[in-house]
Amino acid sequence: MREEEIESEESDKNEPQVPSSGSESEPNHGLRQLLLQLNLQDKEEERTKKRKFESYTPYIRQVLKLIHPELSLSRPAMSIMNSFVNDMFERIAVEAGRIAALKETALTEREIQSAVRLVLNGNLVKFAISEGCLLYTSDAADELT
Repeated sequence: MREEEIESEESDKNEPQVPSSGSESEPNHGLRQLLLQLNLQDKEEERTKKRKFESYTPYIRQVLKLIHPELSLSRPAMSIMNSFVNDMFERIAVEAGRIAALKETALTEREIQSAVRLVLNGNLVKFAISEGCLLYTSDAADELT
């Protein structure tokens, strides 16, 4: 008899505490069962839910084909390029946020342009600014028409 009590105590430690059927007179019994069921459903959803993974891979591939149509990148090389683009995006976004916070204004194209000038260097800045301005002006023209 003693061994059965020890086994039941050990199994109780591993399982969530739910009142036994004898304590149904307790006012929160139904609420506890409902919360336990919801918790178990949430855990199942977390296991089955896939994380949405956004990647710059198609865009990197498009640009590469424009510049060198005969070349392609291996999967590890594409992963490195994707990490690089994510890192640069984060750096520029953080710097633009700092500039906007200093000026106490909203984040505009001017703050982003300043952040690009601070994060990038040399000829890369000139190229990035010119391409960004071309895209911005063409987008503004498309909105007017």
